[in-house]
Amino acid sequence: MARPTISIVIVSFNMKRELPRTLFTLFPPYQKGINKELIEVIVVDNGSEHSPDTNHSAGFNIKFLKCSSPSPSPALAINEGLANTSANLIGVMIDGARMLSPRVLSFAFMASKMVRKPVISTHGYHLGPKTQMISVLQGYNQSVEDDLLSSVNWRVDGYELFKVSSFAGSSNNGWFQSIGE
Repeated sequence: MARPTISIVIVSFNMKRELPRTLFTLFPPYQKGINKELIEVIVVDNGSEHSPDTNHSAGFNIKFLKCSSPSPSPALAINEGLANTSANLIGVMIDGARMLSPRVLSFAFMASKMVRKPVISTHGYHLGPKTQMISVLQGYNQSVEDDLLSSVNWRVDGYELFKVSSFAGSSNNGWFQSIGE
């Protein structure tokens, strides 16, 4: 297997439901413009009650690790994941409940060619019409989220996720302003 171009570290804590969706969005055919051989994913379990399901990793370059000293902070888990990467371009997903749009990795790779030491970020979104901190106070829960995801064909066209999401608080200034995260 060729050396990966992009390593993605994901911290996971009790994400049995969410992590498979996240992993689905990291590899072709969902990810466009990049070969699966160029992507390495390191999932670091940060003390979950049940270990992540590794059944969906067949055929992809995914490593599952357990954090040596799990804690509420993801910092140690992130560092342990970073220590296991092999690509020069590294991405961090602070939790396993993130879903990428279809060209994030290919665009990150292109952006990395523009400067010697790139720092690349994306805007964050929450599923639902409002930021999650507000939505949960108004009845938003896993069932509502599952219904939202079922209402769009995101597995075929990941851009459909934009129809059922809104800017996260870190990105609520919009497209052309700085990102808070």
